Amino acid sequence: MKLIKLTALALLTLFVSCEQEITPSIEHTEANLTTSTTVQNRGVTGTIIRNRTKLKQRKNSRYRSTIVVNDPTNNVAAVEVQMLPMNHVYPSPATYTMEHTGNEGENKKFKFNTLHFENGEANGWPFKQVATAVDANGEPVGDTLEQWVTAQDNDGVDNTSVSVKRAANQEEFIIQATYVTENEGDITSARFFFNEIEGVEYSIKEKTTPVEASVTTNGETGTTEVTLEVRVTISYETANGQKPFVDGQAVGVNIEVRNAAGEVMDDDLFNVDIEDEEAYTFKNFKHKTTPTKVFRIRGQVLPAPTSGAPTANAGPANNLTMTIPENVTNQGAYTIVLNAKDGTDGTVFVGRLKGVEEIPAGTTYTSLVKAFDENGKEVASKEITITVEAFQQPEGIEIQNHRLKRNEGEDTYTLRTRIIGENRADVAMVDVFLTPLDGGAEADPEEFDSYLVNTTEYNKTFKNKTVEFDDPDGVVGMQYSVEYALINAAGDDIGYIEAYLYAVE
Repeated sequence: MKLIKLTALALLTLFVSCEQEITPSIEHTEANLTTSTTVQNRGVTGTIIRNRTKLKQRKNSRYRSTIVVNDPTNNVAAVEVQMLPMNHVYPSPATYTMEHTGNEGENKKFKFNTLHFENGEANGWPFKQVATAVDANGEPVGDTLEQWVTAQDNDGVDNTSVSVKRAANQEEFIIQATYVTENEGDITSARFFFNEIEGVEYSIKEKTTPVEASVTTNGETGTTEVTLEVRVTISYETANGQKPFVDGQAVGVNIEVRNAAGEVMDDDLFNVDIEDEEAYTFKNFKHKTTPTKVFRIRGQVLPAPTSGAPTANAGPANNLTMTIPENVTNQGAYTIVLNAKDGTDGTVFVGRLKGVEEIPAGTTYTSLVKAFDENGKEVASKEITITVEAFQQPEGIEIQNHRLKRNEGEDTYTLRTRIIGENRADVAMVDVFLTPLDGGAEADPEEFDSYLVNTTEYNKTFKNKTVEFDDPDGVVGMQYSVEYALINAAGDDIGYIEAYLYAVE
């Protein structure tokens, strides 16, 4: 295969492109570099995904290099990589070919497992990487990507992402980092330090101005996800006047994390591009198994605050699409639509994955979620990682009775649901999915909320008084399956109940 070669001249100056070929080049001394740069555009799909590149030490002390490529046309057969030295520590081999090891829907994962470093310690330092996706003939497809990747050790504390965003109010920066740890107490405190990017082959860890980070832990026994966050103003006061925390297009973020005993677990430097705060926030995505063996996917997409910022005019999304990868369903990739739920101002979206026989609980996958406005225009997208959750039978909560009755003189219906049980107080709202069983009209929408209207010593009553159907006259006397998702005050699903009823006049 044809490997990309960086000459000494390419390391000192940026080449001008020609019609036949562009030689990848890196500028050495400019402090305000962006950390990832697209060098070529060949017009063929095969996009190396930023922030999905890892450099992880293995138990045999060698390093595994991982890259993920979006390849919807299945053109990419391998990825060719060149690594540059840092502080006179040299990657070996300096060039290598990564092999295809697996698929995540349209994304392909490539790995090289025997990288090592000579002449010093690599852990905790960023290395410049130049990567090109190639086809089966070794010809480049897509873009060549130059980016930084930080070498991480195998101590069970793994960084999965670092981001630096200019807040919508233009007055501060938001810096977030996510870690996965083997033990719950591996990260209890963290400090951030900010450094200028000195160049391609030289870095320092300057620690005169620490910023304490907030630490949030979410996870289960055996795997704990930890999120670190700091917010800093544009500049801070020094003896020589105001100095910016973050300057230019990119910044070195040195993160020092400590365990419960105060021991330093990681002290890593990441070179990170500065981004504007996103117009939309994607959060709280859940993929759950229901009593009817249909998978329910729910998530939130929130517009950024309107504060006179570049993203200030973002309106609510109308619907979302997401693709369940082929290796998850074992029946081909599925793209589903998540529609905005009534009464949520376009912030909560729900969809159903039907026709898939089984996805084991605990399955984790990555999906690209796209948000569209009311005109069908894509307004935002984000890659999310989601874990399939098992069917959850609620404890201490039962349906006492329920009724679907036509409103007098109208085409709408009222669904009344009464719940009992020692844990009924946990239920703040009921999400309903209505399915006709014997030819009855379909609800429009088929999924909606019922709200609390009455609480007594013994029960709680929920109602939706405006349930609509595509044929209002085709409802009475028909049997319906009613799947109830019980929602607590925080908006989380706490269980599912399936029941049946006949609609009445």
